[in-house]
Amino acid sequence: MRKLICTLAFILCGCATTAPGGNFVTEGDQTPLAADAVHQLASLYPPAHTALALQQPTTDPFGTALVNGLRARGYQVAEYVPANPREDAPRPQAGTALRYVLDAAGDIYRLTLFVGDQAISRPYTAHAGSFTPVGAWSRKE
Repeated sequence: MRKLICTLAFILCGCATTAPGGNFVTEGDQTPLAADAVHQLASLYPPAHTALALQQPTTDPFGTALVNGLRARGYQVAEYVPANPREDAPRPQAGTALRYVLDAAGDIYRLTLFVGDQAISRPYTAHAGSFTPVGAWSRKE
């Protein structure tokens, strides 16, 4: 029961984050996490009719696998374009804004995807370099 409450608190804290996103996990093969994320996105947003605009660099292992998986599934993905230092606002991109946070607290890992103004999140554990879901996807609208 205590582990469940900690997991739920961890997930809910992720819904309130104001960080731009990123991958804060260095261990394990993150390709299955990206495949799980693409599968969940495809169930919520039709691939051939959805354009996504990345809001962060995707040079980390999860980000690279996510972009490749999204494109393979049929999504139009606009790469991240940093703001011009001489301008106040970031450059506009066509599509729904997409960013992610992959982080950990103890032995629980959390993946949160921010799609437009919605957030979807799922907890995982890692065993021998492989990630296993320990709960369902939660969605905050």
